[in-house]
Amino acid sequence: MNVENNESHDTEDHALNEELVAYLDGELNGDSVSRVEDELSKNAECRLRLMQLQQAWDLMDELPRVSSDESFTKSTVELVVVSAESEANATVVRRKTWRNVIWVIGLLGATAAAWGGFLLVSQFNNRDNQELLRDLPLVQEIDIYDPIESMEFLKQLEASGVFDEELDDAI
Repeated sequence: MNVENNESHDTEDHALNEELVAYLDGELNGDSVSRVEDELSKNAECRLRLMQLQQAWDLMDELPRVSSDESFTKSTVELVVVSAESEANATVVRRKTWRNVIWVIGLLGATAAAWGGFLLVSQFNNRDNQELLRDLPLVQEIDIYDPIESMEFLKQLEASGVFDEELDDAI
C-alpha cells in the first residue's frame, strides 16, 4: 500500500514538474496557465517548486554558450543516421524472423493435419479391409456356394443335421 502511494506521489510530482516547466517556457494555453496560477496561489509547495525551477533556469542562462562547428554537426548527424540504419536493419531482421516462425508453425500445422487425416482415413479403410479378410474363405469358395439358390436351403440342411456328422468327424 505504501509503495503504491509513493508511486502515485512520484507520478503527481513528475506531472507537476512538467506542467511548471511548460509554464516557465510559456508553452501552456490560456486555460492551463489559469489553472497553474490558481494552484500556485493556493499551494506553497508548488510555489517553492516553481522558484527552484526558475533558479535552475537562471543558472543555466549564466553558463557560457558553446558554439559547435560544422564537423560536430556532421558527426552528430552521421551518428543519428547510423543509429537509424541499425534500428531499420533490426526491424527487418525481426520481421523476417517472425515471418519464418509463422511459416514453420503453418508447415507444422499442415503436416500434423495431414498425418491426422491419413490416420483417420487409414483407420476407416482398415475396417473395410478387416471385413474383406474375414469374408476371404467364402470368396475363395464362391464356386461351391454359387449353385445354392437361397438361404432357406442352407437353413434346411443345417436343421437336418447333415453338417453335424462332418463336425463330429473334424473334432
